[in-house]
Amino acid sequence: MDRLEIGFAGIAGVLALIALRVPIGLVLVIVSFAGVWATVNFNAAWGIVRAIPFQFIASWSFSAVPMFLLMGFNASHAGLTDGMFAAMRILLRRVPGGLACATVGASALFAASSGSSVATAAAVSRIAVPEMLKAGYDKALATGSVAASGTLGSLIPPSILMVLYGVFTQTSVGALFLAGFIPGVVSALIYMAMIMLRARLTPSLAPPAREAPASGELVAAMREIWPLPVLVLGVLGGIFAGIMTPTEAGAVGAAIAFAIAGARGRLSLGMVRASLKDAAAGTSVIFVVAMGASMFTSFMGLSGVPRVVADAMHS
Repeated sequence: MDRLEIGFAGIAGVLALIALRVPIGLVLVIVSFAGVWATVNFNAAWGIVRAIPFQFIASWSFSAVPMFLLMGFNASHAGLTDGMFAAMRILLRRVPGGLACATVGASALFAASSGSSVATAAAVSRIAVPEMLKAGYDKALATGSVAASGTLGSLIPPSILMVLYGVFTQTSVGALFLAGFIPGVVSALIYMAMIMLRARLTPSLAPPAREAPASGELVAAMREIWPLPVLVLGVLGGIFAGIMTPTEAGAVGAAIAFAIAGARGRLSLGMVRASLKDAAAGTSVIFVVAMGASMFTSFMGLSGVPRVVADAMHS
């Protein structure tokens, strides 16, 4: 087999292994190693395995990833999302599919203080899904609204994926954060519009709210939202004002999240341990996938597949 055939065989191998539910990061590493070995020699493949992970992890910009994850998981474990969903539920209770729309709104707000789709979906789902099922919402709508709006964590800044993209493409992470804000808000509004349309066309998916909020309930819920503006101003405000780099802002955001949890009396050893554990696990998964992708890019470059595909697209 020539290099081009090995490259296409590598792509087919990646797709086949992913279809078999082998972890993506492991697939990319194994196929890249085998592909470089077959394309060049064992020493070249071993050299890539030794060099790329170290170069990748040693990048200072990537230290923002565990910090943003820690900030998001701390906010989730400390229950800082409870007030956001309660307030959105009251504000949107009169629109069709109000609870599902409130889920999207709460996800968008939490995404602005998290940076992780996983943390956003985990934080909102534990509150929103039981509430929607209790109100008689369709299970697909209840879970689907959480799954879809959870992706806002990757778009609305601070976004971990934007940090990775900025490092890979040598693009300003601050500029990416600024550019992602409006698309994130528009995406949230589109999700809400779609939910309202579905709920109006098929009322059985989302029964209308029957109970009016108690007196003072909205005021009480709004008082619970104050952690969000503090986190957003502390992180995004510092970045856009040029006071902090995105990497520094991640550490500051994590510190602010812990301080807020302490101020609200929700800081405990168990909560800190759970936040650190989830942040470490999330960081490990992201780094393994990203390192595998970097190795696979090197393999593709050696095989010549990108050049052939580009030439075919131009012809």
